Amino acid sequence: MNYWHNQYISKKDLESKGLSMVCGSFDPIHEGHLTIFNNAMKDEITVFEITKQNADKGYISNEDLYARIQSFEDMKLPLIVTDKATFLDKSIMFPCTNFCVGYDTFERIMNKKYYNNDTLLQEIHIRTIVRNECSFTVYPRNGKSLKDFSIPNHLLGSILYPNKFEEVDISSSRLREEGE
Repeated sequence: MNYWHNQYISKKDLESKGLSMVCGSFDPIHEGHLTIFNNAMKDEITVFEITKQNADKGYISNEDLYARIQSFEDMKLPLIVTDKATFLDKSIMFPCTNFCVGYDTFERIMNKKYYNNDTLLQEIHIRTIVRNECSFTVYPRNGKSLKDFSIPNHLLGSILYPNKFEEVDISSSRLREEGE
């Protein structure tokens, strides 16, 4: 699988430079995701991305994936589904992309655990993402923002801060817990 996209985004748009991609599992999609999407949409073509294989959560079942896709279809939101669990792989598939992520996801991107605890491997992956002309817009999450994080010098030019963004106090995990 390379990727699948719905009718609300064209292949031409996905292959254009200047794409913003709101990445997540969206289980379920909620107001916080929509706020990030609307913020990103002000500047660029913007799309949601669900990966079939999540680095932390493993594979999403087809049944769950179809239900999530239906949520986006019902809201008429642009969506792509990939099999790319890492941002290195996403940056190769979609160079020149701005990945819109929450602070918690950015913490994982910068965690050596995802690079076999190998600092050199981590740096190679991150430098490759930057070389692919990708950037990250990191949105506050659970009261934490980039002011709470030490960013390596080689990444400084590739990290963007959302303009006048007000965090929405909601999470998919909490919504799932409340629904049970």
